Amino acid sequence: MNSLAIQPRWQAVVERWLAFLVTQRRLKPAAEGYQVCAGEEREDEHPHFSGHDLTLSQILRGARNELSLLNDAQWSPESPAFNHPASAPYIQELATICQQLAQRLQRPIRLLEVGTRTGRAAESLLAQLNAGQIEYVGLEQSQEMLLSARQRLAPGLAPVCPLECRHACDARSLGGHYLA
Repeated sequence: MNSLAIQPRWQAVVERWLAFLVTQRRLKPAAEGYQVCAGEEREDEHPHFSGHDLTLSQILRGARNELSLLNDAQWSPESPAFNHPASAPYIQELATICQQLAQRLQRPIRLLEVGTRTGRAAESLLAQLNAGQIEYVGLEQSQEMLLSARQRLAPGLAPVCPLECRHACDARSLGGHYLA
């Protein structure tokens, strides 16, 4: 473990990972650490995992902050959710509900997304709806995530305006498709 330069705060976690992989018969203890069990050798690396060895090793060595994973294209919280097979039917069902509500109310429904992050959910939903069906407001405090969402949603986005909400009712008067 020391030869890998793993930071002391990560050593217990790595030891648990290794012990788990041994119980799963994916690794076996060897004289100089661990050996990959037969049938577990990597063939062609899946594109989603490309470069992640470097990312994880940098974190374990202390060369990269673990919070950087929150903004990583593959490791961010929304990435596994949107890569899951249930994601598309869920968004489709939400779009159907929005369409039905808009028709029943005879006006666009108002959707406020708090924590828009990269705008991936909004992009999926807004692609299935028109301005007569939905007025979208996305709130995000991270400037990095806000920039990503602006780029993703730019083609159908009304003017982006900085918004300082001091009270929950402050966002009520916004109409259209905004990202704040």
